[in-house]
Amino acid sequence: MRRRMISSFLSVLYCTTLVAEVANPTLPAPAATTPTPIPAPPPASRGQLLYENHCQVCHESVVHVRQNRRADSIEQIQTWVTRWSTHLNLTWSAEEVAAVADYLNTRYYLFNGAVNKKE
Repeated sequence: MRRRMISSFLSVLYCTTLVAEVANPTLPAPAATTPTPIPAPPPASRGQLLYENHCQVCHESVVHVRQNRRADSIEQIQTWVTRWSTHLNLTWSAEEVAAVADYLNTRYYLFNGAVNKKE
């Protein structure tokens, strides 16, 4: 019985404290916060999409940094992309090969310049 009385007393005390806080206009209003928007990831490039859909099935990122297969120039990257796209019968255009080579260069190799594209 005593425990129930103490519990009831604490409940009443808590409720009156809440009512007093709501009714008291001198309390500062809670600060309005606007959530910081999470920036959207940059859109995937055409080369990245082609690579992810056709090449990444077999290739992992380590294939591009192995010593015995690492390309030494942007032109070699383009040669590899051309070779494999032909081997897989992908019928990629020169622009698509260049886009994939540019993506690989930007992502893994970091050579200066860009793959020559037909305009």
